[in-house]
Amino acid sequence: MIDEIPHFTAWNIVAHTKRGKYYYWTWLEDLKSGDVYIIDIPGIKAILNHEYASYHFKFKVVYLDCPLHKRIINMLKRGEKVIDIIKRLYIDYKDFKPIKNIKHTRIKL
Repeated sequence: MIDEIPHFTAWNIVAHTKRGKYYYWTWLEDLKSGDVYIIDIPGIKAILNHEYASYHFKFKVVYLDCPLHKRIINMLKRGEKVIDIIKRLYIDYKDFKPIKNIKHTRIKL
């Protein structure tokens, strides 16, 4: 996680998002070389709509369902500020709400 996307490689990014103050992205090479890749709902939609990626790769969506209290405890252990935790929980709520509209496997943690 970094605070900006490197512009010299932006052409090769198939999906990207900003969560809080950090950017996350997936390069085409990541998809070519990896069996598993973790991404959020907007990223899943971007990849499924990406002309090259959607044609050349098969995707299986797995949703890791972690209880709210465990997520809060993990963020506190990482030293997150309470205001940042609240912002992250709100972002997650908005971003993962549409999971019901995407075929997926749910794993409860």
